[in-house]
Amino acid sequence: MASYGSVGSSAAVPHAREADGERRYTAWRRWPAIAIGLAGVITVNYMGSNGSALLRHTGLASTDDSSTKAPALSVSNDYERNVLGHHIADGLWWDHLVQRYQPTTIEIETDCSASWTVLNPDGTTEATYVGTSFVVEFSHLGMHTLELELDCDGTSSQDSSFSYSVMSKHVRYEVRTLSKEDREDFLDALVVVYNTNQKDGEAKYGSKFRSIEFLVREHLYGAAAKDCDHWHDDAGILTHHMAFTLELEQSLQAIQPTISMPYWDYTIDSYVYSASTWTNSSIFDNNWFGAVDDGGADYVITEGRWAYQTVMQNAQDWSGIHNPYGLLRSPWNTNPTPYITRSRYTYGVKDGGWTIPDCTNFHETADVEWIGDLFSSLNGELHGPIHIMIGGQWDFADASFNMSHAVSAESAKQMSDVFLLASKYLWRQGYLRCPESCSSDTPVDECQCSCPYTKDYSDDEALEFMRDRGLVDMAALLGEDTFVGDAGFTGFKELLDLVCHVGHAGEMFTSAAPYDPTFWPLHGVAERFLSYKRIAAEWGITTINETWGYRHGKVMSDTHVVCDWDSVAHKSGGVESMELPACTKGVTCSGHRADDILPMGDFLGNGDTYSNVEWYNFTRPWNEDLPYVYDSYSSWPGCSEQGIFFFESASHSQPEGATQADAASVGGVAGHVAAGRLRPGFANAAAWWASRTTDYERASGFTRERGLVREKCRSPGVQKPKQKRRAPCLLIRCLNGTFVRSTEPTKIEETWATRPPSGVGRVGMI
Repeated sequence: MASYGSVGSSAAVPHAREADGERRYTAWRRWPAIAIGLAGVITVNYMGSNGSALLRHTGLASTDDSSTKAPALSVSNDYERNVLGHHIADGLWWDHLVQRYQPTTIEIETDCSASWTVLNPDGTTEATYVGTSFVVEFSHLGMHTLELELDCDGTSSQDSSFSYSVMSKHVRYEVRTLSKEDREDFLDALVVVYNTNQKDGEAKYGSKFRSIEFLVREHLYGAAAKDCDHWHDDAGILTHHMAFTLELEQSLQAIQPTISMPYWDYTIDSYVYSASTWTNSSIFDNNWFGAVDDGGADYVITEGRWAYQTVMQNAQDWSGIHNPYGLLRSPWNTNPTPYITRSRYTYGVKDGGWTIPDCTNFHETADVEWIGDLFSSLNGELHGPIHIMIGGQWDFADASFNMSHAVSAESAKQMSDVFLLASKYLWRQGYLRCPESCSSDTPVDECQCSCPYTKDYSDDEALEFMRDRGLVDMAALLGEDTFVGDAGFTGFKELLDLVCHVGHAGEMFTSAAPYDPTFWPLHGVAERFLSYKRIAAEWGITTINETWGYRHGKVMSDTHVVCDWDSVAHKSGGVESMELPACTKGVTCSGHRADDILPMGDFLGNGDTYSNVEWYNFTRPWNEDLPYVYDSYSSWPGCSEQGIFFFESASHSQPEGATQADAASVGGVAGHVAAGRLRPGFANAAAWWASRTTDYERASGFTRERGLVREKCRSPGVQKPKQKRRAPCLLIRCLNGTFVRSTEPTKIEETWATRPPSGVGRVGMI
């Protein structure tokens, strides 16, 4: 069973009401309670309807009776000051939040002499310091205490003392905002995961280490089981992938403790790049995650860090699920190539007809109330297309069939991926069979899946079969004569044969998707979006119904069918018979029910296990025991650049004195600061720069593919009368909201015009 951390003594428990078994958060009316702190600094505590402070710790306590005011404590790291422009995790929940292992500057303003003791969560001393400013690295997770002693009269005796509470967590950043050093540390450690077997890794790095074969096997056992998909297409989609990502993150930290798992905010890419240029993103730099399709033979990555990255051979000795050639792949993916593969084409259709999910897609989902609808959208259109666009599918008679023409003629751009999903559905029902084993020298055309039951069918029988098996119900074009003709099939039997053939698919479009390194930063966006929704519900600007469940749809990936293979007889030697399993529609696959236990756990080192609903509760972003936070939940730069904000309605509660016009004029981080939901500080500087450069962008015909804005360097504050004027320079503003000053703008622009600077992408830092 999981143990949960509390929000803190000053945090309100979500006010809920029960109605028809549903748990709904009410839209609280929150008014800021303003108090003058000991240092004369205004502190805002957001109040719930019951009068309790919302989601905030008070991090200061006086340990004596002195009337001396406690100095205001400033805590920040380089990312907050120079990259994000705001506090990590948006400055929520804890007055002072620091990143574990990240050099952190602690500062106070006082004329007194200061001495410090940094206490770990267990009360042991981390370090001691002297002075009003020092840099410290917090090596533990959890709530630390900073003890301050002040000597104000020069007698070397303590005049007053204070203690401050400081929370330490790992921080997950957008991968392009990482420093080059931190990004290299992450990628280098990931390479270790991919190239160290489980036994050797555990011996060297400890029990938290997970090899890529361990992780792929775990995913295959969930997603490539014959009865149903235990991880996807139902309510367990997010809980499994959030826990799975943390499992890798802790493996990386076993190798290099300073690492946090970065996320890939692909809404930036959807905005900056077009459908034809999205592969130009720095994500696909050879030394980051590798090209999507570099023209290599057999669809293999041939250049860079992931060139010829191997897939485990002789996997039958490691996993109960593997392909016929003994490779650690889905059993229906008969691809014999022993390397990670990718293709932009799915049966000849570029990008499978998809585009990267964009801000409009997320905006449409933001206001749905039930988590079952959120899970469905995040499982499907908000992240699924990327799997198809990077993975792809091939090995079909492209000389005879023209799928691209067919989907274009029928205005069904996203039809090409239906074939693989239909193949998998028939495989689970037992109609599609794949060889159990093929020797390494078996020709590809002799190691293929097929449908033995339908080999002698006529066109009419093939059509009737597809209708009876539910294929036409979920993809109507499979039953249309015009589609069959446009694709070049002679009839429905030939179309069915292609479904039964399966072909070969890149890892990202299969149950072995974790083999592709782009898999790992992908799912952070979904968690961050869900967390933002939960936070917004706490603020009272949206509503969330957390009754466990899932919104099923009529699509090929969401069959909602469970097939019982336990009753199927076996021949001698463990070879399956041709007997069909009993399949039932409308039942929930195990792994998705609220009380089903996740296969991964022990994240706190005490043998902790979690059911779906326990993990959902554990990952409340304000949970003190959750070992990580995100750099921001409310900052979505690719969306805010377009004026698209989530939960921005002016009808929700605002601070006293705010007008409807005030609420309508701001959005995102700036809007939450203006509404009093987020602390100011760094966010004010970021908002100032954003407002300055937005006007410049519009006036200068700014090219977003280039991602730069130039402006004379200046400080957002008021210049002091005697301050020495700075040398002329230009301010380079990147689309992720970061800024770089340079006295050599021409050199930077020339470099940028030909290629992104080394180690940096078009949407990253220069």
